[in-house]
Parts: sequence; structure tokens; C-alpha cells
Amino acid sequence: MFHSGQWDTLRGGELMFLKKIAIKNFRCLKSLTLDFHKGVNILIGENNSGKTAIIYALRICFSYGNQYRDIFVTPNDFYIDASNPPIELKDIEFDLFFEIVNDEKAGIFYDMLSVGADEEKELQLHFRYFLNEKKGSKKVRYKVWGGDNEGQLVAPEVLELICAVYLGPLRDAVQSLRPVKGNILGDLYSNIEQDSDKQQCLAGKIHNLLQNDTEWRSLIDTGKDAVNEHIKKTRDEANLIQLSVTAA
Repeated sequence: MFHSGQWDTLRGGELMFLKKIAIKNFRCLKSLTLDFHKGVNILIGENNSGKTAIIYALRICFSYGNQYRDIFVTPNDFYIDASNPPIELKDIEFDLFFEIVNDEKAGIFYDMLSVGADEEKELQLHFRYFLNEKKGSKKVRYKVWGGDNEGQLVAPEVLELICAVYLGPLRDAVQSLRPVKGNILGDLYSNIEQDSDKQQCLAGKIHNLLQNDTEWRSLIDTGKDAVNEHIKKTRDEANLIQLSVTAA
């Protein structure tokens, strides 16, 4: 699950959202195009159907330009058809398409601008990864460009504005979902609001609200019941998992 409506890089109002990604020759995915809606998007599928590959593709794209990124394309990520192994591995392709929400502010992303025949505007970001073999050693090389024309460079400061936080699988959900400094949820909130004093002020307000507002507590209970009812319909009674949500 991820939120495609909050690639708000200027923290001053929503500018764009990811509306589509096309993935080719990546891990178990030979060719796949996904359309996203503004807001929360949920990927559902059986094991080994490619959900993790999609998430990794998104992580690779949105961490590009971040000097602290911890995920990269490796030679093992190139798609191989086991029934018909290729003589030469095809390039990995990621193509991202963003719908513009705020025309005026989105001008900052001019390097990614694409204008269609009907003058419809969108933002595009393209990635190509290919193998370069030299003296028996395979190295992954890549090209990145924005807009319609290959070679259209995207300035590093523009890429840095695209903020994404990956919330990975949790061993201790209770601890990891506390919005404190140093954990995954804390990193998310730190990217949304960078002023430390304002962070503390907002945290205090939220804490007081959750502790004292009966209407909010009722809302949390209603949401918990709805999720548990959904889980009950998708799991058999023997393996039923109950979700517990607290207001603190």
C-alpha cells in the first residue's frame, strides 16, 4: 500500500501525483503497466505475482538523486524467461507519468514536462538500465531523462525535490509505527514537516486529541471493526488475525 497523491515536494500544496508506471524486464516482470489513482493505492496479488518487484521499481525510481539511497539495480534484477533464455538480456525500463495538479508551481519540474498533440501537459521521468560486460565482469549502467526526448537531463536539485519514504515490513509493528525520531514513520513525518519546533507542537496536539477526544476514539474503533470484518471475509476462521488499533 502506498499513497500516490503526496509526491508534494515543495511542502506548500499538492503539485502532482503518480498516475502511471510502465515496467519492463525487471525481475519477474516482462512487461507491466499500472494506472494509479490519486490518494491511497493498494496492490493485491498472490505470492510471486510481482507485488514486491513493483514496490522495488518505485523505490529505485524515487530514491534516484538521493545521496543516501540504499537500493540499486543489480545484474540479478534483469528479467529472464526460464523457458526461453535470451542470448542477451534486454534493458530494464521504468517510465513514470505524473498528472499535474498545480500548473503554476509544477513549473519547477520543467525538465520533466511533456506536452501532447492536444496540448495536454504531464510530467514524465524515464529510466533505462543495461548491462555492460567487460573482461568477464558485468556492470549495470543507466540513463535517466525527463519529458518526451531521450537525453533531456533532469537537474539534480529537481530530483531531490521528489520526496519518498519507504515503510518496510515490520517486526514490531507497535514500536515501529510510533512516530518517533529514527524509525520509519518518524522519517515520513520528518520529510513532511522539517521544522523541529513545529513537529513537537503538532505531536503534542495530536497526543492530546487522541487521549481526550471521544469522537476520535469512536472513529478509531469503527475503523478497526471495518478492517477486522474485511480480514474475516478473506481468511478462514482457523487462521483469523485480529487487528488492534490504539488511540495513543
